[in-house]
Amino acid sequence: QAPRTGLKPHIDGLNMVLCCHLGLVIPQGEREGSGSESAPWIECGGTRRHWAEGESLIFDQAFVHSTWNPTAEQRIVLAMDLWHHDLSIEERSASG
Repeated sequence: QAPRTGLKPHIDGLNMVLCCHLGLVIPQGEREGSGSESAPWIECGGTRRHWAEGESLIFDQAFVHSTWNPTAEQRIVLAMDLWHHDLSIEERSASG
């Protein structure tokens, strides 16, 4: 994600998959609880979280979510779709 940009709150309409972000390049900034929100964040379903390099973050795109990168550096994550854990084998097969 480019510096000083974000995604406005939205829903992707995909209730059959969960999204997994693996932090590759995450600019440093102050994290939640420090009195400043200067680190890149994602908010999903009313919960705000921060990425960390080498760590994964999973969220449900069926809930309202948004992002913001307040830093002067790129935020880079590897985004992967995972089957929702509540889907049966038959439902996964029917989805293609």
